Amino acid sequence: MRSCTEGNEGTVRSLYSEDIAVIGMDCLLPNADGTEEFFDNLKLGRDSVSEFPEKRRRDADNCRAYAGLGRADYRLGNYLCEIDSFDYRFFHITPREAALMNPNQRILLQLIYRTIQDAGLSEERVRGSDTGLFIGYIGDYDGGAYTSMVYESQEESSPTGSLASMMAGRIAYLLDLRGPAMLIDTACSSSLTAVHQACRAIRSGECSMALAAGVRTVLFPGREHSIGIESEDGYTRVFDENASGTGLGEGAAGILLKSLPEAEKDGDMIYAVIRGSAVNQDGSCIGLTAPNGNAQTRVLRQAWKDAAVRAEEISYIEAHGTGTRLGDPVEIEALNQAFRCDTEEEDFCRIGSVKSNLGHLYDCAGIVGVIKTALMLYHRCYVPSAHFHRLNPEIRLEHSPLRISEEYCEWEPRNGRWIAGVSAFGFSGTNCHLVMEAHREEEGEDEREERRSAPEASHLFPLSAKSREALYELINSYRILALDLEDRELEALCTSMQLDRTHYDYRLAFQLSDSESLWRTLEEIYDYRLLDEPDYLPEGVCFGRAEEEGEGSPRAEGLTMEELCASYVRFRSFSFESIYYHRRKNRMRLPLYPFEKERCWIRLPKEKLRKSPGREEETGGPGEEMEPIVLRGREEGASYSRMEREIAGIFQREMGFHEFSVHDSFYALGGDSITAYRIVNRINAAHGSQMTMADILQYSTIEKLAAHVEENVGDPEERGALYHIEKAPKQSSYPLSYAQQRMFLLYLRDPEDSSYNMPFSIRFRGQLDIERFRSSFQRIFRLHDIFRSRFYIEDGAARQSVDEEKELSITELRGGEEASLPRLRELMNRPFDLGKEPLLRVALLEISKEEYLSFIVMNHIAADGSSLRILSDEFVKLYQGMPVGRQELQYKDFALWQRKLDLSRQERFWLEKMEGYHREELPLDFERRGGERKSEELGFSMDKGSAEKLRRLCREKDLSLFSVLMAAFQLALSCFTASEEVIVGTPISGRTAIETQQMVGMFVNVMPVRGRIEREKKLSEFIRRTHRLLLSVLGNQDYPFELLVEKLKEEREAFRNPIFDTVFAFQNMDRPEFSLPGLSAAMENEDKRTKFDITMEASEEEGGLSFLLRYAGTLFLRESMEGFFALYRDLVREIAEGSELPIGELFSLISRNGGVDGELTEDAAEFSGLDFDF
Repeated sequence: MRSCTEGNEGTVRSLYSEDIAVIGMDCLLPNADGTEEFFDNLKLGRDSVSEFPEKRRRDADNCRAYAGLGRADYRLGNYLCEIDSFDYRFFHITPREAALMNPNQRILLQLIYRTIQDAGLSEERVRGSDTGLFIGYIGDYDGGAYTSMVYESQEESSPTGSLASMMAGRIAYLLDLRGPAMLIDTACSSSLTAVHQACRAIRSGECSMALAAGVRTVLFPGREHSIGIESEDGYTRVFDENASGTGLGEGAAGILLKSLPEAEKDGDMIYAVIRGSAVNQDGSCIGLTAPNGNAQTRVLRQAWKDAAVRAEEISYIEAHGTGTRLGDPVEIEALNQAFRCDTEEEDFCRIGSVKSNLGHLYDCAGIVGVIKTALMLYHRCYVPSAHFHRLNPEIRLEHSPLRISEEYCEWEPRNGRWIAGVSAFGFSGTNCHLVMEAHREEEGEDEREERRSAPEASHLFPLSAKSREALYELINSYRILALDLEDRELEALCTSMQLDRTHYDYRLAFQLSDSESLWRTLEEIYDYRLLDEPDYLPEGVCFGRAEEEGEGSPRAEGLTMEELCASYVRFRSFSFESIYYHRRKNRMRLPLYPFEKERCWIRLPKEKLRKSPGREEETGGPGEEMEPIVLRGREEGASYSRMEREIAGIFQREMGFHEFSVHDSFYALGGDSITAYRIVNRINAAHGSQMTMADILQYSTIEKLAAHVEENVGDPEERGALYHIEKAPKQSSYPLSYAQQRMFLLYLRDPEDSSYNMPFSIRFRGQLDIERFRSSFQRIFRLHDIFRSRFYIEDGAARQSVDEEKELSITELRGGEEASLPRLRELMNRPFDLGKEPLLRVALLEISKEEYLSFIVMNHIAADGSSLRILSDEFVKLYQGMPVGRQELQYKDFALWQRKLDLSRQERFWLEKMEGYHREELPLDFERRGGERKSEELGFSMDKGSAEKLRRLCREKDLSLFSVLMAAFQLALSCFTASEEVIVGTPISGRTAIETQQMVGMFVNVMPVRGRIEREKKLSEFIRRTHRLLLSVLGNQDYPFELLVEKLKEEREAFRNPIFDTVFAFQNMDRPEFSLPGLSAAMENEDKRTKFDITMEASEEEGGLSFLLRYAGTLFLRESMEGFFALYRDLVREIAEGSELPIGELFSLISRNGGVDGELTEDAAEFSGLDFDF
């Protein structure tokens, strides 16, 4: 046994050992939805062992079948009753996206939100803060299988929702948390280690608050997932003579942490205090996964030192407690040794383990132990250890400081203090121990200045939710709360509801007089569902949906209670903060938000399930069927047409909803341009119609769109003629697409021009498997004919053919980054020989065993930005050993199809739109000259709140965000150039045919958007006109820009692009992801050149909006572009605020005010590198 002094030389605390307050907690456990139900179960010594829930069996059977596991022998365990429900509407996620998320991620997202709520923090107080997020999660347990199913079963995969490595980042993104966010996997000690790391982050100043959480569910709990410590009957008998292993457990838990001084200063409600913690490793011992008593003793002593506590002060230990014949005695002996270093006193410290109630939650076990211990400290009581009857004979407690906690009883302080320890030991060898103490109110705290309210407001009861049904559930929760509420607590209740909750659109408000009337009012509303019939609400109760924006928040002075209630219900902008002053100490923990339970589950292909081993075809089940569609919006008994049901079915497939009103707007449902593309492709494929994105956006409801489709359906024999690509007959060569042809002609003019190279870099950190890297890219090279194509002139025409002999040679380098960069830069900048060499280059620099830099270079004739996304997805799959099939249709099939299209109608549209066009003249600072354009950049970001104002404007006015941002750009350009007509180019994906969605190649088309600015017109009128114009542009997007240039016969100017000099691009597609187990990766666009005078790129970024201005530094001074960019920024903000000024007045106002405060940065926004150059 190691010396007692090792790891605990005295009790002097380390520099960063500030006490940490636990201010919020929540849990989702078997038979316990929340900490209150959990503690009730603990007091009763209740376990949660049951059969595998019947309602989950079908999903589990399908998952097992898909994974090739056959039928299951489901063991008894501690199961959650459901893992498929999720309130996607609350988080503004479409049902389709939610279904692709790993169930653990969905569960944790809701739980973390409720944890924040439990701390009495509104959403607004946390969003945009430096709050950290630390998640304990074993990523490869079931998660890998789920990720594989997502990849293989979807037409367009969604790695962000299923990859373990994305869990912390995705949740931080959705909640706008800006502190450190990370996933921690140390096996069974993961979540306790996450708490340890969260405390360290607060103490070091990395974040002011931190969330720590863990989650564990089992998708298909068969016996093949055993790790060797499971009990046969599902029960966990910690420290008992009948201990035979640990039962399987599921659950999720989270806590919110803050430094104790800050929590006390802010008047936070505190469950318990974390005094200190420690983490260590077993090192070399009898076996990798065997418990190491010496290491456990060391980590206990280290944690006690960090907490500055003596062993004799500790009166409870929440043990790791696996319930195994080997593990329990080792842990008890390690504890005895740790205590004996300080004291010989006996029988003063109780010990228990939550595993006796819930089984082993593995990665989530430690944090559940923290919540159990915090509740015990808060209530000053011990709870019994379930299933303990007689001590394991291998455990010696004679003369020990320890005794088993066998009953629910009061916890007497020891030397005036309640101190406990929590342990978690991972089979990875990582051990963690945490020291906690009950929080004691400081004397004199009642002298703290109290936050007073206006007399009327102090008893205003405000309740809100995001839907009517959720509001009913909240009413029920508060109805139950009112049964035990005392009248003296009413002010604390009301002020907590007013100041500690986010206020959503469905609102209820009334004045409280006493707790009895509160219960009676809520009982009546809930029992008789009076929100459905507001005319029958009790007198004085206001209910409605807040929609209007008030001119600032109403002041309390002079307002009656009725006026306050009415203002709260009516105005979104109503703020209680404005009617309070100073601080307040009266706070109360409130019921948490009742998320609606909508089923979200991945749809698995039926044919894969039927072919799975051990699954009989006739009884195998149909796989995951889509829910029946429910249409509403008309009077009861009214019918809906076949076409309306068909359109609703397409909406369901692309967006995931199963219930629609025929009057629901496409925008209000969360539709975007990508979704519109998919919908129009499905309609055209089914009906031979020539619907466009413009039709979806213009006829934005199911009712209108169905009527429009019925009026425009084509001849059944010609269905799919326009938007259905067929495989080209085999021939020696093929024509080029229009975009390819223009690039090939530019290449012939100057073969040494490398401006159409597309270079990207990926920096990997971690241990990269070089052989997998090689084989993955070799496979990608063979999957896509375009990389093996060569281009040449044959009989006077440009042609392409596939050279099957071409091989991909991957350049591999080792050494320092600086020394290797010249070679890599040469690889990026060397022109491609389009007649000979492969059109994909890959290089890999091994900087060290933990860092690699890869360069990928493609030529624009072979790929576009969306192609990069496809390659990214394929690489992630191939690197992890997942199958990736070859697409039946290749780019040459598209090129031949495009050449046969009848585009006469679209040609007439463009010639009419561009008739008599006039180019604006940009006020250049330097003359145009030949040579490479040097690209300079400016950026700014719009916060999530302002961006949400823009999105709300779009939903309410049936506008697209793209239209609004484009209108602002055209206005800025008009003001900058003093021109009443501007032409802006905008890139369009060009992938209108559904077969092109997963095809690598050059599809992007760029179209001119011609705007006429009438300064006497209102801003809103110009935005609406721009929206209509863009709809018509999208409806005619198949017409190649190259043909338009040819038809317009514009006189070309030297060193100038045809038709327009400026481009506006809006990016709302998923970023390319290179997220891999054990590796972090950062992708960067290495092309720093610009082909246009000015390019503005807007991107949806972490809930906000980011803007990047690229400009030719050879044409403009930086000061000029800063002025132009500030003008655009101010116009966007004016639109977000709903300005109704005439355009001319708006220009004058912005000019007089000198712009809105705020700095421009050279790199304020990180963009995905999707290419918009042409």
